[in-house]
Amino acid sequence: MKSLFRFILVCLICLVIIGFPVQAQDTGWSTPVALSSAKVSAWFPDIATDEFGKVHVVWSQATGNFDNVMYTNSNDGKNWLPANDIVAIPADRGSEATRPNLVVSDENSRLYLLYRYNQVFVAEAQNVDVENASSWETTAILSDSNQVAYFSDAQLDSDANLHALITWNVPTPDCEICYHVFYRKFVEDVGRWSTVSDISQIEGGAAKPNLLIDNQQNLHAVWEASDEGGGSYGAVSKPVYIMYTRSTDAGSSWTEPTKFRPIQDESRNPAIIQDREGQILVVWSSLPDDKVYYGISTNGGEDWSAPNSIPNISGGWSIYNTMLDGTSMEIDSDGIVHLALVGRVNELLDRLQVIHLTWDGNEWSDPDVIVTYQGDVPEWPRIAVSEGNKLNVVWFLRDEEHVWDTVNGNYGIWFSQLVTSAEAISTKVRPTSTPTPEGTGLPSSVPAQGTETIVPEPATIIPTETASPAIPTGYVPGENAYYKETDYLKLVGVAVIPAGLFIGLMLLIILLIRSKRH
Repeated sequence: MKSLFRFILVCLICLVIIGFPVQAQDTGWSTPVALSSAKVSAWFPDIATDEFGKVHVVWSQATGNFDNVMYTNSNDGKNWLPANDIVAIPADRGSEATRPNLVVSDENSRLYLLYRYNQVFVAEAQNVDVENASSWETTAILSDSNQVAYFSDAQLDSDANLHALITWNVPTPDCEICYHVFYRKFVEDVGRWSTVSDISQIEGGAAKPNLLIDNQQNLHAVWEASDEGGGSYGAVSKPVYIMYTRSTDAGSSWTEPTKFRPIQDESRNPAIIQDREGQILVVWSSLPDDKVYYGISTNGGEDWSAPNSIPNISGGWSIYNTMLDGTSMEIDSDGIVHLALVGRVNELLDRLQVIHLTWDGNEWSDPDVIVTYQGDVPEWPRIAVSEGNKLNVVWFLRDEEHVWDTVNGNYGIWFSQLVTSAEAISTKVRPTSTPTPEGTGLPSSVPAQGTETIVPEPATIIPTETASPAIPTGYVPGENAYYKETDYLKLVGVAVIPAGLFIGLMLLIILLIRSKRH
């Protein structure tokens, strides 16, 4: 009987390992759900919330001969609209990452979308019609049409002016691939985009810009930089460090960029936010020690504290040394900063985790784990707060078999939610018909001449170009662009496989025991 008991125990352990490779943590986070179809590969999501309590998610996905921006939303984080391709770009040379960046304006009830193919485009839609692909109008190209652009990040100020950071290549004889960080602003009252400012002012490369507009409406920007130029996927070459600059005049002029000194060899994945004490907080990853550090400025970015490591966490570089990951921060109704990143709560752990921590203006909380993966690789977590107290996190997951094979990979978009103890904010009732905006939104025809802006040297003046429609004429969505009811049935079938195996095993053991007795 002892040998039989051991056999059963080993079988149970094997079933747990084989049947449940993804381990959700009992920390209040909802069980992660897939937002993208299992039939296609999806990556680099972004997330935003609105005053109606709705959670909006976009991501990059290739379908057939098109590179798409996919969109879905949810009123409660549980029931999701079937994903729809709101942008489709004909792909004539293989798939690209559209890298969508989503901004919600409660001021004029609109959504703004920045996305890329060769250049960075701007699209917009009324919140009430955002589910319909035909309601999205691509209005402008923000980058140099003669160069390849990649990253973008945008924020709205208190006057509903849209501020954007974009990276695109500025080649020189000594640096063939050298992305710079450029800044542009859409002035709501004027109705057009400003001219271009090169705020990076460097000869090397730049990547992953992150923009903050603080409570005083000052602008702060951080990004990855390198003296060695850039490479594929808009990234920068080793060694990498973090740069910072700010503007106190609504983007008309920027300070000379300053460098966050690497703790060891290099720094990556910067994120920036203002906490409830009014401090500017920057978080980044350090290599090769694989730790996460933060710096604080108490005077609006003029001076910075010495870097300190966030306790009780390590990065994921030791397991998966990607150049494409990033971190994300958001603030709740109580002023608590929430940080989402990929890492480990134990530096000896051989698995990657999606981790959440909080900053109260003085210290960091202990980390809590949203999910742990064995073999598969999570990447690019984004966080947004809805209704004041609900944390919404999305990320994409590389399947173990194709972690480094983006061409054949089966990557997916995942979501989880946590309700915190912060004060809940009452949501507004979402309109049921499209209102007629008065003097809001981006124009369908953008003038070539920008508004008067002080442009620091060196700079390139790029006229804003009118863009092509988001959805090409005659475009037919791919059959795998969204979930069908049969897809969910397949998922249920896969989910019950471990239970079926367990029941079958138990029946087999019972039959063996009975046969020995006879």
